[in-house]
Amino acid sequence: MPGRARFILPLFLALSSRAGIPPVLPPPETLMRLLRTNLVMEPVELDREASAALVARFGGRVLGPDESEPAPDSAPALADKSRFDGGVLYVRIGQVGPGLAPQLQAALEDSAWNTNAVGLVVDLRFAGGEGFESAGKTAALFADHPGDLLNWGAGSVRSDGKAPAWKKPVTVLVNGATSGPAEALAAILRLETGAVLIGQSTAGQAAVHRDLPLEGGGRLRLPVASVRLGNGELVPPRGLQPDITVRLTPQQERAYLADPFTAVVAGPASDSGTNRVASTVTVRRRINEAELVRAQRDGTVPGDAKGGSGASAQRVVQDPVLARSLDLIRGLAILRKR
Repeated sequence: MPGRARFILPLFLALSSRAGIPPVLPPPETLMRLLRTNLVMEPVELDREASAALVARFGGRVLGPDESEPAPDSAPALADKSRFDGGVLYVRIGQVGPGLAPQLQAALEDSAWNTNAVGLVVDLRFAGGEGFESAGKTAALFADHPGDLLNWGAGSVRSDGKAPAWKKPVTVLVNGATSGPAEALAAILRLETGAVLIGQSTAGQAAVHRDLPLEGGGRLRLPVASVRLGNGELVPPRGLQPDITVRLTPQQERAYLADPFTAVVAGPASDSGTNRVASTVTVRRRINEAELVRAQRDGTVPGDAKGGSGASAQRVVQDPVLARSLDLIRGLAILRKR
């Protein structure tokens, strides 16, 4: 009885915690008696549910004997570099890896790209990566003071704060597939630069994991070390919460990443209950003379926007996450001029 109660108590702690409900439970023996006499569930099933809830609660995963490691992410570190109307720079991170920091530094120091820029959008949607050192080194490009940036138990990254590559406003785009080192990078940018996170909650995978062998084969993958920011705070183990929430389906977000100027219309729910992308519409508008003069004055002549052609400068960004980010940076630029 006491042994089984020790299993059930963590189960309810885990479930109530995931639901955001403060657990107020009776003593384990009382709880166990109530469960056994009232709950329609066999003891073996109770144990199974308790085990599954504990593993999920702490971000673990059970790997089967024949389950192989996923192929290494082949996405480029810096997947896209664009400039939008109003002098807003945009970079999309494919993965947070060893090549990201030097590539991003080279981009930020490109005077042909950054002249008269007013802000930067860092798109971390669907970005992951291996190793937290790359996240720390990339964040160091933005740090304007010396000190710790990231610590993951087995290592840490410090900034000398001498010459940050970027000092203007930053927004960061995130979603449920922003994971691991990409989550750490987003968290550091929010702490160190005051970056605004826009999108959806991240994956909650910012931890050091270890595989433990199981009887009969297979492995239990568990987080064994937390990741901390320079001020000592944990990168939230259940994921970062955005400052501005914009809800989209993964299909919609991938379509917008392919072309942010295309309006993605969600079709009727499929049999599985998820929305799909049903159709797309490209929206364009004519640029008037006043806008052209203002663009030339700001250094954002037609051709700045994604695609590099005059036509692209006349198009309206339809991606609601990116559009919200662009509006925020442009608004900050107007306030700074006053």
